[in-house]
Parts: sequence; structure tokens; C-alpha cells
Amino acid sequence: MTNNIQELVNQFHSFRPNSQAHADFFLRNGRLHPEAHWVIQERLAKWVRRVEAGGPALRAKILQAFGLTLEAEEVFPQEFPAELEGATR
Repeated sequence: MTNNIQELVNQFHSFRPNSQAHADFFLRNGRLHPEAHWVIQERLAKWVRRVEAGGPALRAKILQAFGLTLEAEEVFPQEFPAELEGATR
């Protein structure tokens, strides 16, 4: 199963309004809202798994298709070990 961005965006638009709101929450936060009804969770499950498989970078690209962005730290997590934080140049 591929993670074609346009296909994922089209699926997003095919969701009912409440499901779309929860899919939007997922895109922005990386998780479904804890109070999402089980029916909505099941409806979004396949789509969410596909987006999760692509990681934060895929979420960012989908949001970008909507004209939105993720925090840079979410897309590119810190790659340096903690002991380098205090090092001087």
C-alpha cells in the first residue's frame, strides 16, 4: 500500500464532517482525540495507519496540501545527543 499524498488528501475530503474534524486533529497532533467515538476511530483506522506509516514528514506534507504546517521539531526531531547541547563551537 502506497502513501500517495493526493490519495490521502482525497480520502480526507471524503470523510463526513465529524470524521474530518478528527482526522484534522490527528494530522495536527499525531494522535486521535481521546474522546473520538469508536465508530469514527474505526472509520479512520486505515487512513490513520497509512499516515502513521509515513511518519511526521508525511503528516507535514498532507497539512501542507491544506496550506498548514507542523512544528519543525515534529518533522525533523533533534538528531544530536543531549551531551552536545552544552558544547561550544
